[in-house]
Amino acid sequence: MSYLPCKNPNCNTPSGHPNCRCYAMAEGGSVGLHKPGCAYFAEGGQVAPSPLDSNAATAHLGALKLLQGGTNTNLTPESYAEASEKGISSIARHIKGVFSGEKYEHKEPKHREVLKKYMAAGGLGAQVENPQAGVRPDALAEAMPQEAAKMGMAKGSVYNYLNNARPISPPGLPFDVKVNNPGAIRQYNTALDVAAHPLSALGHVQNGTLTPEHVKGLEGMYPDLYTHLSQKLTEAILEKQVKKERPKHSVRQSLTLFLGAPMDSTLTQPAMAAAQSTFIKSPPPAPSKPSKKKPTKQDDAAASELTADQASQARSSQTE
Repeated sequence: MSYLPCKNPNCNTPSGHPNCRCYAMAEGGSVGLHKPGCAYFAEGGQVAPSPLDSNAATAHLGALKLLQGGTNTNLTPESYAEASEKGISSIARHIKGVFSGEKYEHKEPKHREVLKKYMAAGGLGAQVENPQAGVRPDALAEAMPQEAAKMGMAKGSVYNYLNNARPISPPGLPFDVKVNNPGAIRQYNTALDVAAHPLSALGHVQNGTLTPEHVKGLEGMYPDLYTHLSQKLTEAILEKQVKKERPKHSVRQSLTLFLGAPMDSTLTQPAMAAAQSTFIKSPPPAPSKPSKKKPTKQDDAAASELTADQASQARSSQTE
C-alpha cells in the first residue's frame, strides 16, 4: 500500500499521512497529539499512516467520477486519499449491513441518469478523440503513478462494459418501425446502477433481490473490487459460523449467487433441481383406443335385413 505525505508544514511526524485535520494543535511547532475526533488520532500521540486502497476508492467514486475525467484521472492525491478512506468505511458498513439488516441509502440517485446521458453522448470515447481531452496535468499520475494506473484500468473496464452492454437497434429499411428490446434495456439499466453505485450489489444481497445481472456487472466492471468484496463476505460468514448466527434464507440465497458457492444444503444444485421437479406437471395419459366390437348373432340377423347401402356403411363404421 502507498501513503501520502502530510502537507501540513508544522507536522513533523515520521509516518506519512494525508493532510492533518488538527491544524490548531500545530501552532508554534509540530503536531504531537491529534484530537480524538481526527482520523489520524492514536493513543500515545502516534499518527498511524492512512493506507490507500484502490478498491475502496473505486467503490466510493463510482463510474461517473471515474469516467468524466477523460484521459485524466480527475483526482488529486488528497481527493484520492479521501475517496480511499471513505470507501474503506463504506465497504465495512455494507458488509455489516448484509447480516445486520441495517439499511444504507445511496445519497446520489441521479448519478445513474447522468451516467446514461454521458454514455449516450459517446462517453469516454468522445473525450479521448477530443484533442483537448486530458491536456491538463494529471496530479495523481504525477504524485502516485501506480495508483493512477489502477484508476485508469478501472475506468477502462467500466467504460468497455457499459459500451458493449448498450442496447443498439440494428440498421433497418427506411420505413421499418423501431422495435425496442425490453430485456436488453433492463440489463443495461442494471449495469448502469452497478456502475454508478458498485456497493449497491451488497444492498441487493441484504434484501435478497440480487440477480445474475448484478453479479455479472460488478465482476465485469470492477473485477478487483468484486474479489475484495467476496473475501470480506467470506470472512464475515466464517465469523457468523463461529457465533452460530444464521442469516435469513433470502440472504443465504443471494450470498450463494454472489459467491458462486451454496450457503446450505438446500441451495445445492441437486436439492434445487429436486425442489423444482415438484412443480413440473406430469403429462396427461394418452387416450386409449376403443376396442373393436365382435359382432353377435343379433347383429348378423339385423344386418341381413339391411339394404346394400346400409350394410356397406355399417361395415365401414366397424373398421374405423
